[in-house]
Amino acid sequence: MSHGDPLLGSNPVQNRADCAASTNEGIASANVCSIANSHSHARRLTAAIDPRDMNMRTALLVVGVALVALLSITSAAPVAIGTIPSATAPPPQPPLSIVPPPPSGSYPDFVFVGDVGNLNGMTIDLGLAQTGAWNVPNTNGVGIYDPEQWVVVFYYNNITVPFGKVVSFKNHPSRAAVALLASGSMNLLGSLISVGAGSALPYDVTEPGPGGFRGGKRGHINGGAIVLPSAGQGPGGGFQTLQPSPLQTSVGAGGSHRGVGVAASPSESAAGSAGPSYGSGSVRQLIGGSGSAGGLPPYQDCFGAAGGSGGGGGGALLLAANQSIIGGFVSAAGAYSECDQFGYDGWRGAGGTLRVVAAHVDPALSVYLGAAFGSADGWVRIEKNNAWDSDPSNGVWSIATGNAANAVLFETQGRASVTVLSIGGMTCPADPRAGFLAAEAPDIWGDVAGPVEIVLQGRNVPVTSLVFLRSTLSSGTTAGETQIVAPAVGNDALWTRTTVVDVPAGTVCFQARARLQ
Repeated sequence: MSHGDPLLGSNPVQNRADCAASTNEGIASANVCSIANSHSHARRLTAAIDPRDMNMRTALLVVGVALVALLSITSAAPVAIGTIPSATAPPPQPPLSIVPPPPSGSYPDFVFVGDVGNLNGMTIDLGLAQTGAWNVPNTNGVGIYDPEQWVVVFYYNNITVPFGKVVSFKNHPSRAAVALLASGSMNLLGSLISVGAGSALPYDVTEPGPGGFRGGKRGHINGGAIVLPSAGQGPGGGFQTLQPSPLQTSVGAGGSHRGVGVAASPSESAAGSAGPSYGSGSVRQLIGGSGSAGGLPPYQDCFGAAGGSGGGGGGALLLAANQSIIGGFVSAAGAYSECDQFGYDGWRGAGGTLRVVAAHVDPALSVYLGAAFGSADGWVRIEKNNAWDSDPSNGVWSIATGNAANAVLFETQGRASVTVLSIGGMTCPADPRAGFLAAEAPDIWGDVAGPVEIVLQGRNVPVTSLVFLRSTLSSGTTAGETQIVAPAVGNDALWTRTTVVDVPAGTVCFQARARLQ
């Protein structure tokens, strides 16, 4: 999905797990609902909005079909890495009140505890979070998973990460984004906070950073039979195109986000196309980067009879403090394709998203989104009250000064969203997980092969918005996006759109997004 702002113009909307937002402003949802039919095939669907695109949620059917609703926003030119040089600190700024006070007592301070076998690294398991509303905080230091906002939120008094230490995250089952909120300050010193994607895995999809989207499965040859690769997930997931002669071959395209991923080098005639850009500079929706597609030999040939799996997209992170955020390095890079690790032509998942809000933000903050090896950069949004001497990103980052007190961390009133209500007459769960692999449970089981009716629902999304549906097979080519021409039934506050899709056998992911006019 995408983050961004106003889906509806100037105010962003966000949904869940598999939605995305596109340029101009939009919302992206990340919910995914899965369906599996009696044939034990799985399909996945996704929906999204672009305001130009809005974010949405995802539904996955395993037939199954998996659905993902997405919203997207189109973006400007990508940026890979930016470091703002140190500057003389200005006078202290009055504290903000954007982080709500604890219900009683006080929030705990963040305590760095090294992992077993790696005392310099701390992995936070987002799957341990309690489900609830993000703005009903707890004081036990355990994250709160808000399905509506598709984010895991942590509340602390002060956050201090010692010099040379690394804080990273293990994905929540929903792959939701992460928010670290401090009622006091954050002192990141010389530390690293990472929401980057994991390494590519053989014959499997690559996990994204929290808030990002998976990379595609790699293709391979098994006893002479071709097992086809899959496209990357997310609103900007890379596709792949198969070359039938002399042998079906393909190199998958890189993931898109702020910019568009690379299809391939000129020598690779069987290259897949990139997905659309999405998101906006306001980054109010925490949606990360999209995955790159898998490949099939001899292109993207890592292991002779196997192509490389695509890289997962970088995650999405919100850092917010009532007082100051000092120092630190944040990484939200997409993962390399499995082939990249061996020097071959595989492409990378797109960079993720970072939003920083505080009364005072240190100009020495560094950010790495990993736009390289065919992937696109992500979004960076800084909201602060202290002045900086310069903007080394030359306008690529979105930097707002002087109005941090009015920052809205998450939209709660009039939030725009697009969700997949049903697939083939079967209702999708409110918090789908989009089980896409054989070992994962689908959200819905049903025999829905062939022409299938899919119903999408939009809230606070103009009925004039353009709505697109993207399909991604777990193994095989993807047709890309199709615009849904059926008119909306309802009004801007609440509408439905119904379309019929010919769902093939196997696992399929449908991702919808809406672009505001």
